[in-house]
Amino acid sequence: MFSFSSADHKSPYSLAVWSHVERKAAFAQQARMAWDRLRNVFSMEVTGPRAVEVGSTPPMAIVLANTGSGHNFPTGFPEGRIAWLAVHAHDLATGQELEIRDSVWNRTSRGVGNFTTVDQIDPNFPKCGWELPAGSVDPFALQFKAVASLGDGCPTLDLPYAAPLNLVSDARGLPVDRDGRRIDASNPTGLPQFRDVNANGDLFDDSFLRDTRFRAMPHPDATKRIDRYAVVVPPGTEGPVAVSAAVYYQSVEAVVAGKFLGNLADTNGNFRIETCVLGGLCDDRKPNTEPPVVEGAPPVPMITRTWVMTVNGAAADRTPPGVATYPTQGAEGVYQDVVVKAFFTEPVLGVDARTFTLTDSHGRPVHAWVDQIGDGTWALFPHAIRVEGGETYTARLKAGICDTVGNCTANDVVWKFAAASVPEQAAGDTTVPAGFLPRSRALDGGQVSAGPSHPATIRTTFRRSKSR
Repeated sequence: MFSFSSADHKSPYSLAVWSHVERKAAFAQQARMAWDRLRNVFSMEVTGPRAVEVGSTPPMAIVLANTGSGHNFPTGFPEGRIAWLAVHAHDLATGQELEIRDSVWNRTSRGVGNFTTVDQIDPNFPKCGWELPAGSVDPFALQFKAVASLGDGCPTLDLPYAAPLNLVSDARGLPVDRDGRRIDASNPTGLPQFRDVNANGDLFDDSFLRDTRFRAMPHPDATKRIDRYAVVVPPGTEGPVAVSAAVYYQSVEAVVAGKFLGNLADTNGNFRIETCVLGGLCDDRKPNTEPPVVEGAPPVPMITRTWVMTVNGAAADRTPPGVATYPTQGAEGVYQDVVVKAFFTEPVLGVDARTFTLTDSHGRPVHAWVDQIGDGTWALFPHAIRVEGGETYTARLKAGICDTVGNCTANDVVWKFAAASVPEQAAGDTTVPAGFLPRSRALDGGQVSAGPSHPATIRTTFRRSKSR
């Protein structure tokens, strides 16, 4: 890395540039350890009607709670960190993504909570000219963050000059102590006073222009109920309709990365953040990290939940879930920090650490957590984070994985892969796909197939169980 000092932020000599980006430093497991912790912060419930009419706009209810952290979330560097709620809906029969109606913004969009692909003025602060670069979190999504200000009603990242907006001051704008005495050279030990503007017992949140973070339990602000979203079910929808809600976390959002890291967020020097995940800009590079991202900070999936609605008048769903895998069957040179994944054609029940397992070549179990990390994606996280280089592993997804109406798989899905002996020689695509696996990719006549950007697919035998 080389540092320069050009005042032109579009110059390759602004702040810093990368050299030899192909070289990798020693593996650091902090990112994966952070993901393990982040997956235990929130609880989430998603509810809606069980059946819907074509042409209707059924409302959804989402309840989020900070049940796993003992502090405000996000915390630490609240002006730069961000978490947000993403909501998507899909017609499982056709794979078409449906639109989401947002009653707060009075707008309809094809999903909420992806990354942006163009520079734009933040609609949350339309009079401030606050520009968000491409690769930012959808500004219309429900965001959980703190926004600092200079006191002019607009956001700022000039944090040394940011003003605590709830500071008690006199007519000249100077802070005063509890007795109303100005804090100056004659009263240097006076303690500044702050107003509890929203009367929630927290003085710190009122110092920001906006603070939508979660407080810790048992405070009321630890739980948020979201009733603003509804699904647009257009003519031609066959169903079932799957609604997915997910909370993502980013340690440095795009506008902050540009301010403080400059070109360091852009590894190929084209002045664009190409995340290649969550609908962001992409130049066909593939993520090779866990959590996945190409440029910028990864959007870490913290919790994902789904709700399934049948369409009145449509044929009953009698097709069990199809599945695909990462790594692919027989893959070699797999990353040692692999997160083994199963991709499904629809929301499923019964995937956990008992039914989704990993063993080494000696049959010894690899202890792991199992969590949902995408609309149709479940992942196995080895406790040790790294698997042994050169070792061959067997992943198994046991029979009995069911959809929400009781269609279940009858056979185990089993696949093997080998971890790279030399970490620098590993390869793979760690992408978490949006939506659900197309059924055409899962039901391929018993063949295992894989392209450069597609997971392997495995044909299994199914049975129909009693509806539950």
